[in-house]
Amino acid sequence: MFLLVKEIVYICMKKFLILIVVSVFFLSGCILKNNSQDVIKITSEKVFENKIIKNGKILSLSTGINLLESGDADGAIKFFIEYENFYSKNPKYYYYLGQAYLNKKLYNKACSNFEKALALDNTQYNLFLNIANAYEQANLKNKATENYVNYVFKSNEASKNSEIRDKLNNLAVQLIGTDIVGRISVTDRADVMKNSALGIMQAFNPDTPLIFASVELINAKKSDKIQVIWNFIGNKGEIIPVNSSKFNILGSKTILLSIKSPVTGWPTGKYEMWVLVNGIKNSSFKFYIF
Repeated sequence: MFLLVKEIVYICMKKFLILIVVSVFFLSGCILKNNSQDVIKITSEKVFENKIIKNGKILSLSTGINLLESGDADGAIKFFIEYENFYSKNPKYYYYLGQAYLNKKLYNKACSNFEKALALDNTQYNLFLNIANAYEQANLKNKATENYVNYVFKSNEASKNSEIRDKLNNLAVQLIGTDIVGRISVTDRADVMKNSALGIMQAFNPDTPLIFASVELINAKKSDKIQVIWNFIGNKGEIIPVNSSKFNILGSKTILLSIKSPVTGWPTGKYEMWVLVNGIKNSSFKFYIF
């Protein structure tokens, strides 16, 4: 009887010791895990709201945004680049990284990230304005113009039309033709007595009464046939001629032309004025009415 009791006590003590060892093992494992400096994990509440837990701190996209908004563009860029893999499907990530680069005047990198954001969500038309602004600051006028125009005709948001017309007209440059065609400009004002257009424009209000164009010809021959065609460009790229004029000029001279608004106002859209010499297109000046 005494031996049976002793054996039972021995078995119970053995189980107790095993329980203690297992408990110590798990506790020590937890302590080691919490002390690790390399533990990074993601908790995904939503695909675009990833939170990063690093060294006991919870980080998220707003961490980088807060750095940017506090004026620390360098810190924001460092954060965004470090965690790009976690946010590569989030257009907000590329938008704010683009803003950080823009603050650093790194315009090409800013535009590249804005364009990535737009590729992920092509309904965010305001990104065209961000891209245009970056290109404008980089003095890349054609790229800036292209993106302002994309905003106007893709967003259909008229509240900024006046502001964007001003920007486009500030970006307008005089076109230089080839061979006998020199300077070309389009505008809404002209000195008819001097046969000269005043200023250079590429964006017009639909209620503009007259649109003028001046075309400089240099050492034209009597046999040279000059034709100017005004075209409306349809939504699918179709070319619709709306006006045409023909000239025979000898020597050097500036031609002043004008087209009058329809009674109902100009149709909103994209236009091109072509200058042809002897039936071949020499130059093309793009302008926009909105």
